[in-house]
Amino acid sequence: MKNLLVVTVCFLINSVLYSSLRNQNVQEFLRNKHKILLQERQIRKYNEFKKADKLYRRSQDVIDTKTNNKFVEDKHSQFIQEIFLLQITRC
Repeated sequence: MKNLLVVTVCFLINSVLYSSLRNQNVQEFLRNKHKILLQERQIRKYNEFKKADKLYRRSQDVIDTKTNNKFVEDKHSQFIQEIFLLQITRC
């Protein structure tokens, strides 16, 4: 009878310890999973930011090339206007 009581108590202690260890493992797994999801989200946000930044820089390059070429375009448009005015005055 004494042996049965000892075995039962040992079994209960083991089951409680196993259960708590299992719960800790599950909680640790969930915590790690949450960390991984946060890292993936941060990586996605960073990649989206890089894409947006690259597009912004490209648009700035286009604007810069337009402003650099604006003088040339202005001269060209001024030349075309002068030719147009000459055409009109001839008529």
